[in-house]
Amino acid sequence: GGAYAYGAAIRKKIKNARSAESASLVMSMMFFIDDFFSCITVGAVMQPILDKFNIPRAKTAFLVDSLAAPLCMIAPISSWVAVVVMYLQNAGISSTKSSSTLVLADPYYMFLKIIPFIFYSSIIFVSVWFIVRKRISFGLMYKHERIAKEKGNLFGGKEAPKKTVGGVHESNKKDESIIDFIFPFSLLLVSSVVSILYFGGYKLFGGAHKFLESFRHSNITLALFIAVMITTIASIILLFIRKKLCIKTFPRVFYDGVKLMLPSVAILLLAWTFSSLLQQELGTGTYLAKHLIGNVPIVFIPVLFLIVSSISSSAMGSAWGAMAVMIPIA
Repeated sequence: GGAYAYGAAIRKKIKNARSAESASLVMSMMFFIDDFFSCITVGAVMQPILDKFNIPRAKTAFLVDSLAAPLCMIAPISSWVAVVVMYLQNAGISSTKSSSTLVLADPYYMFLKIIPFIFYSSIIFVSVWFIVRKRISFGLMYKHERIAKEKGNLFGGKEAPKKTVGGVHESNKKDESIIDFIFPFSLLLVSSVVSILYFGGYKLFGGAHKFLESFRHSNITLALFIAVMITTIASIILLFIRKKLCIKTFPRVFYDGVKLMLPSVAILLLAWTFSSLLQQELGTGTYLAKHLIGNVPIVFIPVLFLIVSSISSSAMGSAWGAMAVMIPIA
C-alpha cells in the first residue's frame, strides 16, 4: 500500500494531463537505481492517476519505461553499473596484470569515463521531456490518445487485458502511510552507498581509500545484493509491525514478485551461458579480430558493433542480454 499512499498524496497537486505525465517522469528520475524497480513502482503509483486524465495505457507504458533503463545506465550507482562492471571484468579488463588481462584499466573507472558517450540516454531524456511538455503526439500513440479522449477507452479501442498481479488490498488503502513508500526506497539508497563504501575499503570503515577511490575498488555487485537484502528484510519487518503483511498473505506476495521477474531472469541466465560459450569455448572475439582487423578500417568497427548490438538487443528483448553477448566479442 506504500505506492498507493504516495499516489494519494501527489494526486491532490496534479491538475491536468500534462502535469500527470510530468509527475511520472519526475518519479522515474527518483528510481534510477534499477529499471525494474522503477517500472514496477512508478507504474503502480502513476497508473491510476494517468487513468483519471484519460491517458491511454500505451502512453502510460511509454512514460513509465522510457527513462528507467537510460537513467540506470548513466547513474554512478545502479544495478546496471554492477552488471556492466562485471561484464568488463569478465572480458579481461583489469587494474592488475595477469594472463587473462587484455586491457589494463580499472573497470569501474572505465565505466565512469564512458558515461558522457552514452548518447542514447541523453537523447531520450531530452526527447521524452520535450514530447510531454509540448504535448506532441504522432503515429500510433496519437491514435490511442484520440480514442481515449473521444471514447474513454484506454486500450486503443480494445478490451482491457486481464490483470496478472494482485492489486492493493482494501485494508492497506484505509491504513495508508507515506512512510511505507519512503522507508524502503530511502533505506535501499542509503544501504547501497554504505555497502559500496564498506566493500571498497573506505577509511571510515577501517580501509585505506578515500570516498571516490572506494567506489572504484568496491565489489558493486555484492554491495547492491547486500543492500537489497537489508532493504527487503527491514521492509518485511516494518510491514509485519504495521500489520500490513501476515504469514497467510506472504506466499502470494512472494509468488507475484517471482512471476514478475521470471522472464528477465530466464533471459539473463541464457545470455550469460551463451556469453561464456562465445568467449571461452568458441573464441568468437578472437576469430572476428583475426578477420576484421587489418581488412576492415578501424573506424568502421564501432559502427559494425552498433548495428550488431541493435539486432541482438531487438532479438533478445534485453539490454543486459545484448551486453552479455557483445562485450566479450568486442
